[in-house]
Amino acid sequence: MTPPEARELLASRLAVPNDTTNRVHLDQLSSALEFWPLALEMAATYLAGIERTPADIPAYLNVLRRQAL
Repeated sequence: MTPPEARELLASRLAVPNDTTNRVHLDQLSSALEFWPLALEMAATYLAGIERTPADIPAYLNVLRRQAL
């Protein structure tokens, strides 16, 4: 996906506006998951399921990286 497409997908799945407030965190997650649609869908579904917001994405990425190592 392109970065704007990935950002839009995440914003829609997390039910948040795709605005400058959320853009940094949405882009951070998109980039970390290398814009892979399935990975983005899974991450967004998980974050929405545990009622997290884009502001929680840095902590979520830290957990993913620790588990991956």
